[in-house]
Amino acid sequence: MNVEPTTEGQKILHAETLSTYNQLIQARRLRLDAVQARLPGVLWFIIIVGALINLSLSFLFRIEDGWFQGIQVIFLAAFIGLVIFLIFAFDRPFRGELGLRPDSYQLVYDHLMQP
Repeated sequence: MNVEPTTEGQKILHAETLSTYNQLIQARRLRLDAVQARLPGVLWFIIIVGALINLSLSFLFRIEDGWFQGIQVIFLAAFIGLVIFLIFAFDRPFRGELGLRPDSYQLVYDHLMQP
């Protein structure tokens, strides 16, 4: 901010650098705001109720072999459980092991702060 450009080219470069830096700060602010974002409780309710409805409806398919129907219900329950687990894991995209990493921000920071 202490630099006073003298030529027209330096003025354009200075303005573009400040504009890019402003975009970086805005992206960082949006990212920090998104850390607290999560799925609303109503959506979780719909997911859980939908899973229970699907499992209960699977018993309406009449299959002569009860063992085979049990296997089908177990596989359906496992699939629904995995889907719910993934939704839960990706509920907060900026936290946890599955979250986004700050590597790209660090790269831009290192590139801009190079002497």
